[in-house]
Amino acid sequence: LIPQRRCIITQREVGLDGDVESYYLGALDALRERPDVIAIGEIRDAETAQEALALAESGPLVLASLHARSTELGLQKMMRLLGNSESQAQALAHALRGVLCQALLPSVEGNRYHLATECLTPNADMVQLIEQGDIAGIRKRLNTTRDPGCHTMNSSLEALLSAHKVGVDDARAATTDRIGFAEMV
Repeated sequence: LIPQRRCIITQREVGLDGDVESYYLGALDALRERPDVIAIGEIRDAETAQEALALAESGPLVLASLHARSTELGLQKMMRLLGNSESQAQALAHALRGVLCQALLPSVEGNRYHLATECLTPNADMVQLIEQGDIAGIRKRLNTTRDPGCHTMNSSLEALLSAHKVGVDDARAATTDRIGFAEMV
């Protein structure tokens, strides 16, 4: 449970014994309260993906998790769940504020973990690529951009490796771009 401090938090548990039967029904229910932020635990199906997009288009900030290996694969999975239609890709491109991919890597000392991230914050070029469903173009642009809102997993891994916080094998397992990682190492 999330404690209420300087805000009102309404939570719904999903499941047979919970408050709602599905994420979709929980999201529908949440919109009735006119929230500023909606957190969806995980997008697992097309119905929840469509509702998350509709919620984001209606105004609140929607935070959701989706299991994918990289930022562009997360976008690809979201587009697939939305039906791979041009109109849904355009809606997603304009509603999207960012995609974050993260990995926890064991420390070389073995007593804790370090976070490595890949972040994509869509600019005008990225929005066009998302609208077109150009996943390869998104990876290429992410690798070459100097936008402060974007960085690759390899740049995060490189910082951890140079600080001698993680091992090369663990970093290799976490990379989202194996060819770029091999060139980097």
